[in-house]
Amino acid sequence: MLFETPLPSGVNGVPRSYQVDGKQFIAVQSGWVSMRRVCNFRLNLVRLGEYPEVSQGGSIWVFAVE
Repeated sequence: MLFETPLPSGVNGVPRSYQVDGKQFIAVQSGWVSMRRVCNFRLNLVRLGEYPEVSQGGSIWVFAVE
């Protein structure tokens, strides 16, 4: 494993790798735009109260590879 970090929601896309000026980056999409309420309901069935609200909307997280 290269790197691990918590994100505000699940990763729901394929990681992408790209390079700019010789530096490598990894990008992932996070967020449950249309499935937010369903995911929130199911998470709370399994772990009551641990997930009061699944983050709304999506985001793209980009990390530089050192």
